Amino acid sequence: IGNEYQPGALIFFLAISPILWLQKSITTYQLGLFIVNVWLIIVLAILYKSYGNFKNVILLSLILLLTGPIVLFRFDLYVMTIVIFSIYLWKKNLQTLAIVFLCYASFVKIFPVIFLTYYLILAYKNQGLKQTVKILLVYLVSYFVFLGIFSVATGMKPSQIMASFGFIANTPVHTESLWGTLTTLIWMVTTGEFAKGAGSWGIFGIASEFQIGPLWFYNYFWIIPVGLFYLWIFYRMKKNEAKFDVSVCLLVTLLFLLFSKILHHQYTLWFMLLIPLLDVKLLLF
Repeated sequence: IGNEYQPGALIFFLAISPILWLQKSITTYQLGLFIVNVWLIIVLAILYKSYGNFKNVILLSLILLLTGPIVLFRFDLYVMTIVIFSIYLWKKNLQTLAIVFLCYASFVKIFPVIFLTYYLILAYKNQGLKQTVKILLVYLVSYFVFLGIFSVATGMKPSQIMASFGFIANTPVHTESLWGTLTTLIWMVTTGEFAKGAGSWGIFGIASEFQIGPLWFYNYFWIIPVGLFYLWIFYRMKKNEAKFDVSVCLLVTLLFLLFSKILHHQYTLWFMLLIPLLDVKLLLF
């Protein structure tokens, strides 16, 4: 009841819980979380090294240093490890496996689904409609298989699982988001006072009486800029010559974060942890 987390995230939390056999306390569980996240950093480093070279690992170190210890307290390393592994598999031309892992990543958090369109565009341009439909079906079937296994294993009804999406939809406009900043400035310019904040649905957001427009606008507006960007990519790509470009994933993520109604500090990792996949020379010159 009142669960805001996707099934994949709950699996992650459950996977850490055996450490509570040592001692049932928040401190012990937190230690388990730290240990898992340190291992995920090692896995990420291996993936970056395999994707490019050791310079990519140095970039990872700088990102973690500048992000701060919040990476150890969250599960964003977990979802990004899965996303990056999916990209690695796609680059190795293991498309079906790449889609399965991308699907599981969106089973942990919703946002990785934004990369599905890019995979579909690449498949269509290089292999045609049949392969595109196959990839879409693999994604959908994988999601329902994951959902079914999770439901049977935990005893949670699908309606209870899907309720987590409703939880996120009800959260207010986050004060740290672009929308929160714009709302605050609009109130300041038009009335001479800043918009007030209020805690609601697990985050600190703009108080409902200061919110401008309906909540559904902020829930779904990001689809427009992301959709237009993909439309531009689609018409820009030539048939049989479309190559995977991680900068597209970077820009899509940035657009999503920019126009999302929630922007927690750790969400910037979704963008930053893709940077080591770029050519280091591209970053330097």
